[in-house]
Amino acid sequence: MKIRTGFVSNSSSSSFVVMGFTVPQDRFTKEYFLQHLYGVDSWEDEDDMEEKFYDCSCSRSISVSDNEEDGAPKGKTLIGVSVATWDSEDYTEPAEFDVATMLAQAVKIREKLELSEEEAPVKLYVGTRMS
Repeated sequence: MKIRTGFVSNSSSSSFVVMGFTVPQDRFTKEYFLQHLYGVDSWEDEDDMEEKFYDCSCSRSISVSDNEEDGAPKGKTLIGVSVATWDSEDYTEPAEFDVATMLAQAVKIREKLELSEEEAPVKLYVGTRMS
């Protein structure tokens, strides 16, 4: 029997694929994203707003990651179409995606935020986030 000695972490991570773009982290507020991307216009207080933002960014096809632990590059907010997310416990079924459709969706998101192609070129982002 082997016994692990040394550091053991209870933290977990998940991998992701997003078709989207980045902007400087301070460019938009969470309130702006809620209103302009998710159509949420009201919340009770700061905690309620944070909870609604978290729920929307995790459960909808539009992904907004605003820190490195969520997979965003340092100092940036990653915005786009969530293509895939999985963790080490998941078995990933084979899947296929229409790249043209995802690209069109990412461009629509960019247009909603009134960003130009030069400011926010659409790219495919792959990474790991803490979960």
